[in-house]
Amino acid sequence: MTRLQAGWGPVALITGSGLAVRAAAALLRRPWHDEYFTAWLATSPWSELVPTLAQDSGPPLPYVLAKLLASAGMAPLTAARLVAVVAGCLAILVAARAARTVAGPRAAAWAAALLAFHPLAVAWSAEGRAYSLLLLGVALVWDGLAQVVVHQRGTWQVVAGAVLALFSHGLGLVLLIVMTLVGLSFPGPARRRTALAAALAALSFLPWVPVLLTQPPASLAWMVRAWQSLSPWRQLVAPLALLPPGAPFGSALDLPSAPLPVVAVTAVITLALAAAALAKAQREVIGTAALILLPAAALASLAHLGVPAFYPGRGEALYLAPAMGLLAAAAARGRPHALGAALLVGVGVLTCGVALRSWQTTPPRPEEQLAHIVATHLPDGGTVLVEGYWRLGLWYHLGEAGELFQLETFPPAANAHPGWYEGGGTPADAELARQRLAAEVQRGRPVACLLPPRGAPSALRPAARAAGLAPATATSAAEVWISRGAAP
Repeated sequence: MTRLQAGWGPVALITGSGLAVRAAAALLRRPWHDEYFTAWLATSPWSELVPTLAQDSGPPLPYVLAKLLASAGMAPLTAARLVAVVAGCLAILVAARAARTVAGPRAAAWAAALLAFHPLAVAWSAEGRAYSLLLLGVALVWDGLAQVVVHQRGTWQVVAGAVLALFSHGLGLVLLIVMTLVGLSFPGPARRRTALAAALAALSFLPWVPVLLTQPPASLAWMVRAWQSLSPWRQLVAPLALLPPGAPFGSALDLPSAPLPVVAVTAVITLALAAAALAKAQREVIGTAALILLPAAALASLAHLGVPAFYPGRGEALYLAPAMGLLAAAAARGRPHALGAALLVGVGVLTCGVALRSWQTTPPRPEEQLAHIVATHLPDGGTVLVEGYWRLGLWYHLGEAGELFQLETFPPAANAHPGWYEGGGTPADAELARQRLAAEVQRGRPVACLLPPRGAPSALRPAARAAGLAPATATSAAEVWISRGAAP
């Protein structure tokens, strides 16, 4: 029997379609703040990589891969998004293989289709961040564990997946713990192989632990605030709410939300397929379910304890692949279940299509507008003091003209961690800024300040006014003040 006859032909076609969707999404979607950080770090000297991340959050692998491609001449954000597209497509193939091992040949194509056109998976492949790599790492671990149990092989695949996840995203630590716990339920040889894989992955991560321990909790404070802003009901359902392909994604990401009836129908179908997959209590299927429920429960519990562990539309990368595999296991059992899975795939395709159209017509982001304003008022460059998190967006959208500008963040301490901003400027910081701005104005040098929107608290605004700067223009996101001698 050839590989095509064994069911890999449909998987290959689905993966090719998934590649096309991801490539289009990566080309159309406008970059956002965290991607600016990826691009900025990819253009920084190698010697600054670890010290910069020590003041931020996350492991180094996404930045290393982007930097390697950028060193070969590729634009840094293009490099980062290429990594995400490739990782997302590989995750489709690996998830199909895992589903085949767990539930048979027919499940492979269903797992591939459900993951290829899931809006979250497409969105992760359309940004230069770590989530697509994490998705691939989880898929490798899931497939490896299935191989360990069924075929008594796959130990090194589990190691590879865990290492990939650990060095790609902080949630890799949760995956390491979860796979260890799941392995405890395996028969003797499989249990020992899983324990060995977990030990080897943990050992490989030890060199990064000292850096991890220095990373400031404030870099992820936004995630704690986002979780606390959710109602108790939303906190209860949040870890699983965006798993159906017709979920209300717009509440968390720049993805379209399906109409409420579609949300309800896809949620019911998803639950029904999951229940059908678990009905026969097959060991491999139960193990797959454990790889979904344990990390989802862990992230929710950590978030309730105030640990920055979960944000809707992001944390699901830790279990989306096995979740789609569980639905595929049900779809492979008969026509009624297959029809339900087909409906989910169809909703996913439609949602992705709407997302592509939306990204194609998205207006310029605030940082693009601000970069244009700054470049217009300071055509020959100058000093720009930024109160807020716009510095990296300005740097990116100023492009080559950015070499003419000296971009700094207020308060000065925030310059050490351009990837995140928590404010906190003191009166002493404001006085130093006033002196700096006044000196630049007296020398006749062009200078500008980016301040919070009109009416919002600002420690820098009084200093800018005292130094002789005046409002030039304002957007909904920020005010731009310039020295009176700057060009209009």
